Amino acid sequence: MEIICSSPSTACSILQSWFQCTESEIKNFLCINWMQKYEQTGQIYEMDFEDYLYECALRRFVPTQNISRIHWFHGTRSANPSSFEERGIIPLNQILPELQRALDSLAKKHSISPATQISSYHGHHAFLMSIKQQNEMDQGPCAMLNLEAVTNAAQYDCHDYIDIPEIIEDYAYVKYGDCAKRLLSIYREITSPIVVEFWSEPEDLNCPNPRHIMGTVLLYLYTVMHRYEDVSWSCCNTCYSGCGNIVDASRIIRVFEP
Repeated sequence: MEIICSSPSTACSILQSWFQCTESEIKNFLCINWMQKYEQTGQIYEMDFEDYLYECALRRFVPTQNISRIHWFHGTRSANPSSFEERGIIPLNQILPELQRALDSLAKKHSISPATQISSYHGHHAFLMSIKQQNEMDQGPCAMLNLEAVTNAAQYDCHDYIDIPEIIEDYAYVKYGDCAKRLLSIYREITSPIVVEFWSEPEDLNCPNPRHIMGTVLLYLYTVMHRYEDVSWSCCNTCYSGCGNIVDASRIIRVFEP
């Protein structure tokens, strides 16, 4: 089976395959107010809710554990979306010089000069840039398991990558200070929001373990069905990071505008 978490219906199909059950069986299970049980049993101090929910599911269903591929969604902006199908997704430190040249060229074209003073706010972006370049996890390429976390970032408490990639925003503020807002506005005009869908194998060392992934999918569908409950949408997603390794073009499934 392949894990493709692009909507509630695909999440339901994944769970049906994983737990070898029908749609009505998985939905009947998820109709139960498991959050209330979780809080009443005191396990709130022992494990996260998604782990508790998965443990409860295992008492009712038997997992197949035969995942072949996991689909991931990388959100960004690009003036040339087809380049991802040609080059794959390049990690941060390898792509950063190219992005810097593109922004500098754009600034020059529109007579935007580098800042002569950097405020504490702009300095914070410099700090973030430094951290991202030194941290292996931040090297990426990074992607979301849940497509909705890319297309509805605010609900999932995520950065809105299809509005503006983090590193683009950081560099613009570090080099151009208060003029960064204008530069980023121009950048948005000449680029399109895109999502790059690619796959990984479950054995990929950079991939979260299947149990965590399935717990996340289970929580996602539960949250969709119990919107009135105090469940954090941010827990309905998990991430992939290539840790500095290119996502090869052969692993790109499609590039599309959300």
